[in-house]
Amino acid sequence: MICAKVDYPLLDQLALYEGNMFWMFRADPKHRRNGTTVGGPVTYANCGREPKTLNVTMQTVDISDEGGDELLHLYLSAFKPTTSEDDVAQLVREFLDMEDSPKVQKLVPTGKDLSTLSFVSFKVSVHAKKCKVVSFSRSRDPLRFEYTMERRALDRVTSIKDIGMTVDRKKRFNEHIALTTAKAFAMLGFLKRNTAHFDDPFALKVLYVSLVRSVLEYAALVWAPYHVTHSTRLERVQRAFVSPPRHLTIYYQNIRGMRTKAEKLRLAVMSSDYDVVVLTETWLHGNILNSEFSANYKIFRLDRNTATSSAARGGGALVAVKSDLGAREVELANCERLEQLTVRINFHSFALFVCGIYVRPRTPPDVYTLHAESV
Repeated sequence: MICAKVDYPLLDQLALYEGNMFWMFRADPKHRRNGTTVGGPVTYANCGREPKTLNVTMQTVDISDEGGDELLHLYLSAFKPTTSEDDVAQLVREFLDMEDSPKVQKLVPTGKDLSTLSFVSFKVSVHAKKCKVVSFSRSRDPLRFEYTMERRALDRVTSIKDIGMTVDRKKRFNEHIALTTAKAFAMLGFLKRNTAHFDDPFALKVLYVSLVRSVLEYAALVWAPYHVTHSTRLERVQRAFVSPPRHLTIYYQNIRGMRTKAEKLRLAVMSSDYDVVVLTETWLHGNILNSEFSANYKIFRLDRNTATSSAARGGGALVAVKSDLGAREVELANCERLEQLTVRINFHSFALFVCGIYVRPRTPPDVYTLHAESV
């Protein structure tokens, strides 16, 4: 938070600069409550306390409110050349709260020529590591400038999260919609798992509106989708709640290395609400945990065996099944050139077998024969 305390002579000077981007917070003269105005010239409300020693009224102007553990305060004031240092200190001391009184000595340095004093300032440290820089532009090559704080260059990002919204530099909200849909599907899955025995539709509706729909509608006036793709993705959440599952949705992809695409894959899967995900060429090894994929899925993996395979890199298969579906692995014969993983899924009154297979290039025909026989 950057806080400025200004008196009327300085407000007269600030008012000359119209179209400012400051947030002006004014204190009510009776109840000391805060009101808000955005943009435009500075407001001339008599909302400060009048010190007894000087016929000058101070006003509080909050330039911005960033929150955080540490604050940056900026006290601004314009003084006449005839104002003595004692009067300035008394003015600031009476305007500030009691706990701020030790700071008065830092506001006006001893021996300062007040005829050259246009403002006084007092600063407290800020978290430079928590500050980011993002340029909002739809240009492919926006202007970039390196901002520094405490002799440290601030990190430049393409998106930033503020008050629960992820805003990208082009303000298309693609990432925010993907994250919101994934969060809503995760909450819907939690709701279904814990209310499977509920028979009261009104109770289910209340839970859905309070836990799931509230996630989808948060700050919707800001990021409301205008593309059909985004609207369809959000509608899938509601359709998944009101319609019982009559079929399974299965997603397959030869991913060619899951380690570098884990986060993008997780968002894509969660936002689309697939029942089964089959991946080949995962390139995984034992140091990568199943929990890195998604908590809503039961993971079945077959990583390449470096002890028996002539190729130490590549290969591998993965089958992810939603946790609320009954699934178990079925053992099949594998060899050096054939990596296959089969999972049995119990769905309604029948069993579905899903098999993920990776066959290395230039594999001889006998390997295909082995696969057919094992299946």
